[in-house]
Amino acid sequence: MTQAWKLAMPDLPEPEVTTVRDRDGDLWTRDGDDWRPEGAANPLHDTPRSWRTLLYEWGPVTDATPAPQRPARLRTGRTVGRTLYRQVGANPSDDDQLIGVMDTPELAAMVVAAVNKTDARDGSTTDVSPAPAGKEWVELTGGQSLLAHAPTLCADAGACTIHNPSDHHMRDWPQNWRDERLLMERICPHGVGHPDPDDVRLQAGLDSGTHGCDGCCRPLVHSRNEQGAP
Repeated sequence: MTQAWKLAMPDLPEPEVTTVRDRDGDLWTRDGDDWRPEGAANPLHDTPRSWRTLLYEWGPVTDATPAPQRPARLRTGRTVGRTLYRQVGANPSDDDQLIGVMDTPELAAMVVAAVNKTDARDGSTTDVSPAPAGKEWVELTGGQSLLAHAPTLCADAGACTIHNPSDHHMRDWPQNWRDERLLMERICPHGVGHPDPDDVRLQAGLDSGTHGCDGCCRPLVHSRNEQGAP
């Protein structure tokens, strides 16, 4: 919810608030303890006003501070896409620091996404490198980001753990991609990872599906667990 102030709230807002919007839609930028209008059409708005005056004459006002922006910590090369760079400005440039070269563009993109997502947990926003042809960035159930195949590649293949999950009892559980097994898991309410029954490697017999199981991947056992049955 956007924060708002009126005359009954004369104290200055916290320092993080740098821009407000008045009742006429005009923006005011913080200038010390005063507020300066941004391109207002009314010439009476040309001079800075105190916070109390702003509230009295143009209140109520709402917070219009721009969200903090931060360039991606890493990016891939702009030609082949295998090279990793540390981006030093808002846009890619020749001044970016060379980090190294990955085996494939897909692997490079995965590294960039992982590092930038970790950086974003500090509250800043980051950019993610574009997906290579035939791929797309998806947000799995549960919030994990993954570079996956495009939906057109599985449109005629029946169930897909990402784009078209079947009607199994685990479909609403959070997903977890296991890089070391190339396998999708579903996390049951008890925090245990179970192979997703729609996973293509599981379907093709390329993974045994062995896992530390509490029984929740079997519908009857899961139902009994939820009911607290012995």
